[in-house]
Amino acid sequence: MKIFLINHLFLSCKVFFTLAGSLDKDEILSPSPFVLSESSCGFDTWQKCKKLNLPTVANILCKLPKYRKKCKRGCSSREYVDHIVTILEEVSGEGAFDGSDLNSRKAALNFILEERFCGEASRIKQRYIAALFYFSTGGDTWETKGNWLSNANECTWSGLSCDNGLDILRIKRNGNNLLGTLPSELCDLTFLKRIDLDENQIHGTIPEKIGRCKNLEVLDLDNNAIMGSLPNSIYDIGSLSILDIDNNDMTGTISRDIGNFHNLKFLSLFKNNFSGTIPFSIGKKLKELQYAYFDHNDFTGKVPVSICKNRLYEGSDETDTGKKLKLTTADCEENISCIEGCCLCY
Repeated sequence: MKIFLINHLFLSCKVFFTLAGSLDKDEILSPSPFVLSESSCGFDTWQKCKKLNLPTVANILCKLPKYRKKCKRGCSSREYVDHIVTILEEVSGEGAFDGSDLNSRKAALNFILEERFCGEASRIKQRYIAALFYFSTGGDTWETKGNWLSNANECTWSGLSCDNGLDILRIKRNGNNLLGTLPSELCDLTFLKRIDLDENQIHGTIPEKIGRCKNLEVLDLDNNAIMGSLPNSIYDIGSLSILDIDNNDMTGTISRDIGNFHNLKFLSLFKNNFSGTIPFSIGKKLKELQYAYFDHNDFTGKVPVSICKNRLYEGSDETDTGKKLKLTTADCEENISCIEGCCLCY
């Protein structure tokens, strides 16, 4: 029989199951102020029934009136603050919460502290980053807030999608009056696959650390007010299949390293201020590319022949030819040339 020792109280799995059964699923999933971990909030020893997907005993006990007061107190306030700050500085950097000015990072930190949220370090970091995203993009002015910053698990917050392990996979807040900038900490969400934030008013630049999003498949930021160039690190995301950044104020050139996007199917750069030439590597290496929009920029030179060789022309069969590029657009009526029939010209 598996036994649990919590502050000298012995519990068998049978009792554990009885306690778990007295709570509904929403309560168990909720990372309320009473969810504790061994290291952060004062329980000497706790374990789980490893063969079953159950909440920790500490979580169960802290829902009960007898233990609630102790759980809320947990460890001393100073110890708790120091513990949380140490964890979150691993994400935002040493000294990120110094100074007296209230900013998005401090607001997110205060959200965690006011909740008295405890848990494994990875859980604390994820909840902090979700809150930081809210504050960094003007969450109080969003058209639809839903249940953001509620006591519910962040996986239930509107627009966040998670896997079965409660790790965030997707952030979707399209057309929701998002303001401000994208926090660089987003890519500390290790399992993040999609960022869908088009048709908002996000400004600033794409974070320099975007390349840390090693599992990112979709970056959808069109119709915002994003400036600056594409960070060099973005070309390290080999999993990217959709890069949709049209209708922004972006500048700079496109690196030949864009050829690293071996899985890219959709590339939309139109209505920005990109300059220089269109890289030859797009046609040479991006064999999965189906749509490429280059128009309404300041590109010069030619649309590379390598791109046109991948064009799947009307009446052709992809199965027979192996070609997949269905549409290419360019400013070939003005400052760039393109082989006849290859591009839709503007």
